[in-house]
Order: sequence, then C-alpha cells, then structure tokens
Amino acid sequence: MLVAVLLYAALIFWPVAAYCYLAHPAWSWMYLVNPTSVPVLTVVLVLALDLGAILGSFYLGARLLRAQKERYLYGGLAGAGALMLLLPIILGGRLFTYGTYQQFHEGRAVALSSVKLGYVLIAVVAGMVSALLFVAWSLFTWGRRVASA
Repeated sequence: MLVAVLLYAALIFWPVAAYCYLAHPAWSWMYLVNPTSVPVLTVVLVLALDLGAILGSFYLGARLLRAQKERYLYGGLAGAGALMLLLPIILGGRLFTYGTYQQFHEGRAVALSSVKLGYVLIAVVAGMVSALLFVAWSLFTWGRRVASA
C-alpha cells in the first residue's frame, strides 16, 4: 500500500504543488510571504516537506491500525477533514483572490474565478479528491486485512 501512497504523491500531489508554486507563487504563499524574497529552489524543500507529511501520516495510520486503535485514526481523519473545511473560511479572502503580492496588499487583486487558475483548480481539486478517495479506500481495505490477520 505504500506504493499507492507514493504514486499519489508523485503523480498527483507533487505536480500540482510544483505547478502552483512555480506558476503562481504569490497565491501559493497565500500572500503571506513575498515570493520575490524566497529562493526559487525553496520548492524542493516544500515538496520534500509534503512527502514527509504524506509518508508520516501513512506510517502513523498504519501503526494505529496495527495497534487496533482505529478510533484514534478516524478521529485524526475527522479533525483533518474539519480543518480542510475551515481553511477556505479562514483564508477565503486570500484563497479566492488572485494577483501579485503587491496587488493583493494594495487591494487590486481580482477574484480567482476571473482568471484561468480558478478554472484549472476546479479540475485539479476534482482529480486530487478522486485520487485521494481511491487511496483512502485502498488503505481502508488493506487495514481490514491487517486487522483480521
């Protein structure tokens, strides 16, 4: 199952993260950091941290399943899901706005839906959620096999 997680990271998550970071750096930083002050190779560190988070989560989930502590795993997943639902509310002004770092801070940024990235993100999010659901289902069925063994 580690292969499914690595394939998700390599084929789905990393290309999307790299594209967003390299093509839309101000938006990727949510206008919190001026991307001109950050070295371009920071994307390597960001992608490494992404992989670490994905693999660490997989490892922790597998450990919880092996220890038959599914309720902690499901609680953690529910908490992460709640955070994902809250982030657009908390960062809505930044998430649904597009422009450069300067444009955002001067109040001249435009709505995300008025630029190409807005439409691209709809397709990307749909693909990422589909792939994530497939990986989650694979991990769930794998966990059941481990628990019954």
